[in-house]
Amino acid sequence: MGPLTEKTLETCIPALSKSLAESLLRSAAKKVKEEWNKAKIDWGTAFEAYLQRAQERNSKMKTLIYRYKPRPLYDFYEFIDLRM
Repeated sequence: MGPLTEKTLETCIPALSKSLAESLLRSAAKKVKEEWNKAKIDWGTAFEAYLQRAQERNSKMKTLIYRYKPRPLYDFYEFIDLRM
């Protein structure tokens, strides 16, 4: 291993600074994402997309009568109020 030359420093310094900058950027991006997710939970918007997809997925169903095309559940569901 030879002594550090100007040529060696010219290649090493940019590579090290690029690596350091990428590491800092990843760390900052992770922190920003964590804070953004916390804010979404605080504002009550974190689960809106999930709830919307769940409602769309579960509001229609196929039955023996309607076996080819999903129908809205409330079109054929009858609530039976049984009391004892």
